[in-house]
Amino acid sequence: MSIREKRREERKKEVLNTALTLVQTSGITSVTMAAIAKHMKASVGGLYRYYPTKEAIFVGLQLRAIDAFDTLLTRRLGKRSEPNSRFDVLQQIVQGFGAWSAFRTEAPVYFRLLDQFISVPTRSLDDAGRAIINQSLAPILARLAQTVSHASQMGVLSPGDAMARTHILWAGLHGLEQFRKRDSDQAEELTVDALIPVLLRDMLTGWGASRGLVGSVLPNQTM
Repeated sequence: MSIREKRREERKKEVLNTALTLVQTSGITSVTMAAIAKHMKASVGGLYRYYPTKEAIFVGLQLRAIDAFDTLLTRRLGKRSEPNSRFDVLQQIVQGFGAWSAFRTEAPVYFRLLDQFISVPTRSLDDAGRAIINQSLAPILARLAQTVSHASQMGVLSPGDAMARTHILWAGLHGLEQFRKRDSDQAEELTVDALIPVLLRDMLTGWGASRGLVGSVLPNQTM
Protein backbone atom coordinates (compact mmCIF):
# COMPACT_ATOMS: atom_id res chain seq x y z
CA MET A 1 0.00 0.00 0.00
CA SER A 2 1.39 3.39 -1.01
CA ILE A 3 1.71 6.34 1.36
CA ARG A 4 -1.17 8.02 -0.43
CA GLU A 5 -3.38 4.95 -0.03
CA LYS A 6 -2.47 4.69 3.66
CA ARG A 7 -3.42 8.31 4.22
CA ARG A 8 -6.71 7.74 2.44
CA GLU A 9 -7.50 4.73 4.65
CA GLU A 10 -6.55 6.69 7.77
CA ARG A 11 -8.86 9.50 6.71
CA LYS A 12 -11.72 7.07 6.08
CA LYS A 13 -11.20 5.63 9.57
CA GLU A 14 -11.25 9.14 10.99
CA VAL A 15 -14.59 9.80 9.30
CA LEU A 16 -16.05 6.60 10.75
CA ASN A 17 -14.64 7.35 14.20
CA THR A 18 -16.24 10.79 14.10
CA ALA A 19 -19.57 9.33 12.99
CA LEU A 20 -19.38 6.78 15.80
CA THR A 21 -18.75 9.57 18.32
CA LEU A 22 -21.86 11.36 17.06
CA VAL A 23 -23.91 8.19 17.48
CA GLN A 24 -22.63 7.82 21.05
CA THR A 25 -23.26 11.41 22.07
CA SER A 26 -26.31 12.46 20.08
CA GLY A 27 -27.91 9.38 18.52
CA ILE A 28 -28.05 7.88 15.07
CA THR A 29 -30.17 10.64 13.58
CA SER A 30 -27.45 13.19 14.39
CA VAL A 31 -25.08 11.65 11.85
CA THR A 32 -25.04 13.92 8.82
CA MET A 33 -22.27 14.90 6.45
CA ALA A 34 -22.44 18.45 7.78
CA ALA A 35 -22.14 17.31 11.41
CA ILE A 36 -19.20 15.04 10.62
CA ALA A 37 -17.45 17.80 8.69
CA LYS A 38 -17.97 20.25 11.57
CA HIS A 39 -16.49 17.86 14.14
CA MET A 40 -13.53 17.10 11.87
CA LYS A 41 -13.07 20.78 10.98
CA ALA A 42 -13.26 19.74 7.35
CA SER A 43 -15.39 20.70 4.37
CA VAL A 44 -18.46 18.70 3.45
CA GLY A 45 -17.17 18.46 -0.10
CA GLY A 46 -13.93 16.97 1.19
CA LEU A 47 -15.81 14.13 2.90
CA TYR A 48 -17.32 13.04 -0.39
CA ARG A 49 -13.84 12.10 -1.56
CA TYR A 50 -13.94 9.24 0.95
CA TYR A 51 -17.64 8.40 1.23
CA PRO A 52 -19.99 9.30 -1.63
CA THR A 53 -23.10 9.33 0.60
CA LYS A 54 -24.13 9.31 4.23
CA GLU A 55 -25.46 5.78 3.64
CA ALA A 56 -21.93 4.68 2.73
CA ILE A 57 -20.78 5.88 6.14
CA PHE A 58 -23.54 3.88 7.81
CA VAL A 59 -22.46 0.81 5.86
CA GLY A 60 -18.94 1.29 7.21
CA LEU A 61 -20.23 1.67 10.76
CA GLN A 62 -22.44 -1.39 10.53
CA LEU A 63 -19.60 -3.47 9.10
CA ARG A 64 -17.65 -2.53 12.22
CA ALA A 65 -20.62 -3.56 14.33
CA ILE A 66 -20.89 -6.91 12.54
CA ASP A 67 -17.19 -7.52 13.09
CA ALA A 68 -17.59 -6.77 16.82
CA PHE A 69 -20.59 -9.10 17.04
CA ASP A 70 -18.71 -11.83 15.19
CA THR A 71 -15.86 -11.54 17.71
CA LEU A 72 -18.31 -11.87 20.60
CA LEU A 73 -20.01 -14.84 18.96
CA THR A 74 -16.67 -16.60 18.44
CA ARG A 75 -15.80 -16.12 22.08
CA ARG A 76 -19.14 -17.47 23.26
CA LEU A 77 -19.11 -20.49 20.97
CA GLY A 78 -15.55 -21.38 21.92
CA LYS A 79 -12.95 -23.14 19.83
CA ARG A 80 -14.86 -26.40 19.41
CA SER A 81 -17.08 -26.17 16.36
CA GLU A 82 -18.88 -29.45 17.04
CA PRO A 83 -19.25 -30.40 20.73
CA ASN A 84 -19.86 -34.07 21.48
CA SER A 85 -22.07 -34.28 24.57
CA ARG A 86 -25.80 -33.56 24.34
CA PHE A 87 -25.45 -30.93 27.05
CA ASP A 88 -22.65 -29.13 25.18
CA VAL A 89 -24.57 -29.32 21.90
CA LEU A 90 -27.56 -27.57 23.41
CA GLN A 91 -25.41 -25.18 25.41
CA GLN A 92 -23.72 -24.05 22.20
CA ILE A 93 -27.09 -23.11 20.70
CA VAL A 94 -28.07 -21.15 23.81
CA GLN A 95 -24.70 -19.41 23.99
CA GLY A 96 -24.71 -18.60 20.30
CA PHE A 97 -28.19 -17.13 20.12
CA GLY A 98 -27.78 -15.46 23.50
CA ALA A 99 -24.91 -13.45 21.99
CA TRP A 100 -27.38 -10.83 20.73
CA SER A 101 -28.49 -9.84 24.23
CA ALA A 102 -24.90 -9.98 25.45
CA PHE A 103 -23.94 -7.67 22.59
CA ARG A 104 -26.35 -5.04 23.89
CA THR A 105 -24.42 -4.94 27.17
CA GLU A 106 -20.87 -5.34 25.87
CA ALA A 107 -21.05 -3.02 22.86
CA PRO A 108 -24.17 -0.84 23.20
CA VAL A 109 -23.31 1.59 20.41
CA TYR A 110 -22.58 -1.16 17.90
CA PHE A 111 -25.71 -2.95 19.11
CA ARG A 112 -27.80 0.13 18.31
CA LEU A 113 -26.26 0.42 14.86
CA LEU A 114 -26.85 -3.20 13.96
CA ASP A 115 -30.30 -3.15 15.51
CA GLN A 116 -31.12 -0.15 13.35
CA PHE A 117 -30.45 -2.25 10.27
CA ILE A 118 -31.97 -5.55 11.39
CA SER A 119 -34.90 -4.70 13.62
CA VAL A 120 -36.27 -1.35 12.45
CA PRO A 121 -38.94 -2.09 9.82
CA THR A 122 -38.09 0.86 7.56
CA ARG A 123 -35.10 0.41 5.26
CA SER A 124 -32.20 2.65 6.21
CA LEU A 125 -29.85 1.76 3.32
CA ASP A 126 -30.10 1.55 -0.44
CA ASP A 127 -29.99 -1.77 -2.31
CA ALA A 128 -26.21 -1.77 -2.64
CA GLY A 129 -25.70 -1.01 1.05
CA ARG A 130 -28.13 -3.69 2.17
CA ALA A 131 -26.42 -6.22 -0.08
CA ILE A 132 -23.06 -5.49 1.57
CA ILE A 133 -24.48 -5.82 5.08
CA ASN A 134 -26.46 -8.96 4.28
CA GLN A 135 -23.37 -10.54 2.75
CA SER A 136 -21.45 -9.81 5.96
CA LEU A 137 -24.25 -11.16 8.17
CA ALA A 138 -24.61 -14.38 6.15
CA PRO A 139 -21.58 -16.18 7.69
CA ILE A 140 -22.85 -15.36 11.19
CA LEU A 141 -26.26 -16.82 10.45
CA ALA A 142 -24.57 -19.84 8.87
CA ARG A 143 -22.53 -20.43 12.06
CA LEU A 144 -25.65 -20.24 14.19
CA ALA A 145 -27.47 -22.56 11.79
CA GLN A 146 -24.60 -25.02 12.10
CA THR A 147 -25.17 -25.28 15.86
CA VAL A 148 -28.84 -26.08 15.18
CA SER A 149 -27.97 -28.55 12.43
CA HIS A 150 -25.43 -30.33 14.63
CA ALA A 151 -28.03 -30.66 17.39
CA SER A 152 -30.35 -32.42 14.94
CA GLN A 153 -27.56 -34.71 13.79
CA MET A 154 -26.83 -35.62 17.41
CA GLY A 155 -30.51 -36.34 18.07
CA VAL A 156 -30.83 -33.46 20.53
CA LEU A 157 -33.36 -31.77 18.23
CA SER A 158 -35.76 -33.40 15.81
CA PRO A 159 -34.91 -33.13 12.08
CA GLY A 160 -35.78 -29.77 10.56
CA ASP A 161 -34.59 -26.88 8.43
CA ALA A 162 -31.68 -25.44 10.43
CA MET A 163 -31.62 -22.09 8.63
CA ALA A 164 -35.36 -21.59 9.03
CA ARG A 165 -35.07 -22.38 12.74
CA THR A 166 -32.14 -19.98 12.97
CA HIS A 167 -34.20 -17.17 11.49
CA ILE A 168 -37.11 -17.95 13.82
CA LEU A 169 -34.91 -17.85 16.95
CA TRP A 170 -33.02 -14.81 15.66
CA ALA A 171 -36.29 -12.95 15.03
CA GLY A 172 -37.75 -13.96 18.39
CA LEU A 173 -34.75 -12.73 20.35
CA HIS A 174 -34.54 -9.51 18.34
CA GLY A 175 -38.22 -8.93 18.93
CA LEU A 176 -37.89 -9.39 22.67
CA GLU A 177 -35.13 -6.79 22.79
CA GLN A 178 -37.62 -4.24 21.44
CA PHE A 179 -39.63 -4.70 24.66
CA ARG A 180 -36.69 -3.87 26.93
CA LYS A 181 -37.76 -0.22 27.10
CA ARG A 182 -40.89 -1.41 28.95
CA ASP A 183 -39.01 -3.41 31.61
CA SER A 184 -39.44 -0.76 34.29
CA ASP A 185 -43.23 -0.97 33.90
CA GLN A 186 -43.41 -4.79 33.97
CA ALA A 187 -43.51 -7.44 36.67
CA GLU A 188 -40.13 -9.12 37.05
CA GLU A 189 -41.28 -12.30 35.31
CA LEU A 190 -42.24 -10.26 32.23
CA THR A 191 -38.93 -8.42 31.82
CA VAL A 192 -36.85 -9.27 28.78
CA ASP A 193 -34.13 -11.06 30.76
CA ALA A 194 -36.79 -13.28 32.33
CA LEU A 195 -38.50 -14.00 29.01
CA ILE A 196 -35.40 -14.91 26.98
CA PRO A 197 -34.93 -18.28 28.74
CA VAL A 198 -38.66 -18.94 28.35
CA LEU A 199 -38.45 -18.29 24.62
CA LEU A 200 -35.40 -20.52 24.25
CA ARG A 201 -36.93 -23.28 26.38
CA ASP A 202 -40.21 -23.34 24.48
CA MET A 203 -38.61 -23.18 21.04
CA LEU A 204 -36.03 -25.87 21.78
CA THR A 205 -38.47 -28.25 23.41
CA GLY A 206 -40.89 -27.61 20.55
CA TRP A 207 -38.15 -28.78 18.20
CA GLY A 208 -37.68 -32.00 20.13
CA ALA A 209 -35.17 -31.26 22.89
CA SER A 210 -36.03 -32.91 26.19
CA ARG A 211 -37.31 -30.49 28.82
CA GLY A 212 -34.91 -31.93 31.38
CA LEU A 213 -31.89 -31.33 29.14
CA VAL A 214 -33.03 -27.80 28.32
CA GLY A 215 -33.60 -27.11 32.01
CA SER A 216 -30.08 -28.28 32.82
CA VAL A 217 -28.57 -25.89 30.28
CA LEU A 218 -30.54 -22.67 30.69
CA PRO A 219 -29.91 -21.96 34.41
CA ASN A 220 -26.17 -21.87 33.67
CA GLN A 221 -26.43 -19.27 30.94
CA THR A 222 -25.70 -15.57 31.22
CA MET A 223 -27.47 -13.80 28.39
